[in-house]
Amino acid sequence: MQESIHERLQPQTSSNVVPFAKTGTEAVIIEAADMPALYTSAVQALAECDAVDECQGWADRAAALSCYARQRTDQTLFDYAKRIQARAVRRCGELVKQIEPKRGARTDLGRAPTRSSAAKSAGLSPHQLKQAQRVAAIPAEDFERQVESSPPPTITELAAQGKSDVSTTLKIEQALDVFKAGHPISVNADMANYREAGREVQALRRRLAKAEQKLAAAEAAIIKAAAREVLARGAA
Repeated sequence: MQESIHERLQPQTSSNVVPFAKTGTEAVIIEAADMPALYTSAVQALAECDAVDECQGWADRAAALSCYARQRTDQTLFDYAKRIQARAVRRCGELVKQIEPKRGARTDLGRAPTRSSAAKSAGLSPHQLKQAQRVAAIPAEDFERQVESSPPPTITELAAQGKSDVSTTLKIEQALDVFKAGHPISVNADMANYREAGREVQALRRRLAKAEQKLAAAEAAIIKAAAREVLARGAA
């Protein structure tokens, strides 16, 4: 199967990559990495496009008008930007999820960071952290299908889908954090079953929402058709 552009551009993992580091006073995320080269180039290209109006100097005014009209309705750049942002938010949630949830863990002794402290060091607000975790809770296949649609859903719309699953899962993980050490196999199996059931519930909710939308549209169509028939009889 031929790889998509997104799959080919996935970052390569390395055993030398250290996502989190510790200091003597607090645990912080390493911030030495620059923005990706492709991302930086895209920003520069957009800045140049914003600064230079190529159509303005065209002698063919009709062609210039047509070009402006197409730019006015073209959503391509918006869609790409939304997809990049959505995937960045999801990756934040996935990386934070790699940190074991611990309430009140001390970071002044050089221990591993908590989820909240790691997110804060990366520049995420508490709201942004919750949002990223909720987006990361959406099944990967479902997330990609939605993000690749046009127009892609907003971050708020994506986060709403994983809201209940994340909040409940975090409470369970935190409650069983100590128990895991003594019963890793049974607890991990139970959590896997729980997450799978949660994904199925989320999928059913989305299907129900779509069905309700279709029902509302059908009802509106029936009302319009009835109104047209009444008007037609009155005119006759």
